[in-house]
Amino acid sequence: NIMIDESGEYDDWIELYNRGNNLIDLTGWHLTDNSQNLDKWPIAGGTLIAPNSYIIVWADEDALQGPMHANFKLSATGEILTLLNAD
Repeated sequence: NIMIDESGEYDDWIELYNRGNNLIDLTGWHLTDNSQNLDKWPIAGGTLIAPNSYIIVWADEDALQGPMHANFKLSATGEILTLLNAD
């Protein structure tokens, strides 16, 4: 799918999907593309995913565009992407 961010840009994006029946609070969670920097991008406090819903994180290194814009980009050749919970 082609997705357009709030600024009309076609950046890489990550979909986080909650397939469960309970609301998920992502406060304290992190996303990273670097196994040596596990807390690279903290998900904004108060970010929630409703049951059977998803959120989009833009991997565009452009935090000025909003809280759901990560501080890293994805490599076209592939790389690791890790979601870490608060624990």
